[in-house]
Amino acid sequence: MVPAYSTGLQDPGILICPTRFPHATLYVLASESSREAVSFHDRTSGKEFSGRLEPGRAALLLVERTEACWRVYNWGTR
Repeated sequence: MVPAYSTGLQDPGILICPTRFPHATLYVLASESSREAVSFHDRTSGKEFSGRLEPGRAALLLVERTEACWRVYNWGTR
């Protein structure tokens, strides 16, 4: 199975956890890092996501596979 995303992040304090659904992927991001910048590439939609995630916080991103629309919670875009 092909991974849902790719990223250049090497910080073990940032967790990116995808859950695939038939028409979307739900990403749960959590940070225990002092770094706030987070970016990744969703391979199914082909979209790049970059934003801020403060230390000790979590965020949710729902990425639809065929639409340009996506939903976020607690994700500060930069």
